Amino acid sequence: MRDWKVSLIGAFLCVSLGVACVGAEEESSEAAPAAAPAASGDLLVSDVLVSDDGAAVTLNDAVQIREIKVMKTEGRVNLRFPEYVAKSGKAFPQVSVQSKKVYDAIANAISSGKPSAEKVRSIKFTITDLKLLRSATRKANVEVTFNDAVSITIGVMKSNRPGKDPFWISYPSRKPEGGGRFVNQIVITNPKLKKALEDAVIAKFQRAVSEQGGGNDGSSSEE
Repeated sequence: MRDWKVSLIGAFLCVSLGVACVGAEEESSEAAPAAAPAASGDLLVSDVLVSDDGAAVTLNDAVQIREIKVMKTEGRVNLRFPEYVAKSGKAFPQVSVQSKKVYDAIANAISSGKPSAEKVRSIKFTITDLKLLRSATRKANVEVTFNDAVSITIGVMKSNRPGKDPFWISYPSRKPEGGGRFVNQIVITNPKLKKALEDAVIAKFQRAVSEQGGGNDGSSSEE
């Protein structure tokens, strides 16, 4: 058996002042002219919350990252973003910041307790990686990148509820130590962005399944 991995760069959405502009899935297609895509690395901290347990920041009024661990070494702020820890103890990063400008903006906002001074700008996403899985419930891991600067890992999950959509999107979360409901670590706060992202991810997932010859449950036909 083997997993299937598909690199995807076509789907994007840009949101500016509540106006969404959704591009077609093919790389050669042009976006509708409702709003211009943000420049590479153009993400700002529109809200910040700091507590003894860590910090939470919202980027461009659209993507909230919670449970950021803050460590200060020799006067410098170092950030540790949410991770998934497997039963084996291995940690898998759920958030990756590729832009030093954005990393510094997040660190400065957490240090000062104040959001970025600049105004919120547009935001776009790109599906940068999709890996089909053989799990009975988690059918794919998907990497989504915002403004070419911050990536998150989400999951395509199979639904077992009658009358519901066959698949749904799982965002990074963790089980609380004392039990109870999962604690969300990533929240898409902009409804238009959330819907467009989830629709694009499900469409790409189903296309990947079809291309590698599996059934509509995401299972591979090869052994």
